[in-house]
Order: sequence, then structure tokens, then C-alpha cells
Amino acid sequence: MNAVGKNLKQLRQREKLTQDALAERLHVTRQAVSSWETGKTAPDVETLMALAEALEVDVRALIYGPEVVAEGGYP
Repeated sequence: MNAVGKNLKQLRQREKLTQDALAERLHVTRQAVSSWETGKTAPDVETLMALAEALEVDVRALIYGPEVVAEGGYP
């Protein structure tokens, strides 16, 4: 699992969303969300922005992790 996928899964679960529920918010398939979380594929920049909006986080939380962003430790 890549960093974005791991962070995506963590943030999705924190919001108590299923993959299906997140997929509906983004108008994509559940399989797309699963592929991002497992690292089989990576969301493009536009999708990263939509994910951040759907999860109500800064896009950097998806890239660097919510803990790093909360501590101000991102580059």
C-alpha cells in the first residue's frame, strides 16, 4: 500500500465512510476507491483535490498523512 492509499483509507475510516459511500460522493466506482487504497492505481491531482474536499481535509493530509499535517511537519 502506498502512502496516499494508506492515508486515504485512514481518513475514510475516520469519517466512518465505506468505500461505497466515498465512491458515491466522488461519482466513481467502489473499485476505483479500493484501487487507490491498495496502491494498484493512484488518483490524479484533480481527484486528490476532490478526495480532500469529500473528506474535509487539506490535500496535504492525503499526501503526507493526517498526523504530519496536524504537527506541521510537512515540507
